[in-house]
Amino acid sequence: MADHPDSPAPAASAAGAQAPASLGAHSVIYLLGTALQGLGVLLVLPFATRLLGQVEYGKVATALVVVQMIGTVAAAGLPQVILREYHRGDDGPTAGRALAGTMVGLAVALGVLGVALGAVLSAMGRVDLGHWSLVVVASAALTTVVAGQSLSRARLKPFHFLLLAVASTVVAHLSGLVAAQGNRSSQTYLTAYAVALVVAAVLALVVGRPL
Repeated sequence: MADHPDSPAPAASAAGAQAPASLGAHSVIYLLGTALQGLGVLLVLPFATRLLGQVEYGKVATALVVVQMIGTVAAAGLPQVILREYHRGDDGPTAGRALAGTMVGLAVALGVLGVALGAVLSAMGRVDLGHWSLVVVASAALTTVVAGQSLSRARLKPFHFLLLAVASTVVAHLSGLVAAQGNRSSQTYLTAYAVALVVAAVLALVVGRPL
């Protein structure tokens, strides 16, 4: 019978078998993935500003900052806890998956509550429900991606981590840029960006298997 991906013995043996050179290469890949996520907005800034104009891109930039902030709050510091707990004893992998599953649950709850709140505020004329919903969906999707990345890192799968980083940053922003070629508006950009993040979130569930 095939070993479960979270079986403690293979995980421990895999960790012990890593040569220093391999661990160094892994660190570089993790650093690259983290840098891509942090610098994603800066990479597309000159292209998006030229395409959308300062006013429309200002709306996009504000939305992206909110997405990052909400995603950070929704993660509730769990990524570091996952990394610590995953390698703590025989039950570590199970605990790590449970914590990652909790992150996904928080993301879903965030999405439901966020859209509901947006509907109320929209009825009061306070917000644009379409724009609000895109920010909420993108935030929930990003939180799910981070859950998958946390498990990938705990399992010493750097290329899975990098794949999710590229999908949630480079691919997501490029999707926004391509979509905005036809309709140069912040709504179009954010719609394509949010859809790409949802796809990345599904990929995170497949790769990370937090549930």
